[in-house]
Amino acid sequence: MCGCPFTEEDFREAYSKTFTPNEATLELVRQLKPHYRIALLADTFPWHFEEVIHTLPIFPLFDAVALSYEVGRVRPEPGLWNEVLQKLRLMAEECVYIDDCEAFALEATKRLMHGLAFTQPIALLSSLHRMELES
Repeated sequence: MCGCPFTEEDFREAYSKTFTPNEATLELVRQLKPHYRIALLADTFPWHFEEVIHTLPIFPLFDAVALSYEVGRVRPEPGLWNEVLQKLRLMAEECVYIDDCEAFALEATKRLMHGLAFTQPIALLSSLHRMELES
C-alpha cells in the first residue's frame, strides 16, 4: 500500500523483529504463576498476536487471554476486562490488574480491581508484597 518493494511476509517479519521480550517481565510471570491465575489483556491485532505474543515462552502460562481485536474493545473500555474476568471466573475485586500505563491501572481500580502501575519488577513485587500477594 505504501509503494515499498517488499512482500507482506517480509513486512510481518520485519515488524515482528521490532519487539524484544523483557526478560525481567517474563521471569516475573514465571514467579507468580505457581501461586496465582494469570491472564493477559492485549490491545493488539492478529499479526502482533501471532508473530510476537503467541510465540513468547511464557504464553502457555496464561490461564486466560483477552485480545482487543477478538473482543472488539480496547482498554479502558470494560468489554476487554469483562472478557478476561469471565474467562477466569473471578469478580473484579478478586483481581490485581497490572499495566505499564498508570491511567489504565487507575481505571482498573475504578472498576473494583486492584490496579497497579508496572515500572520495574522489583517495584511491582514490592507493591504486591504490601498487598500481601507476593509469591
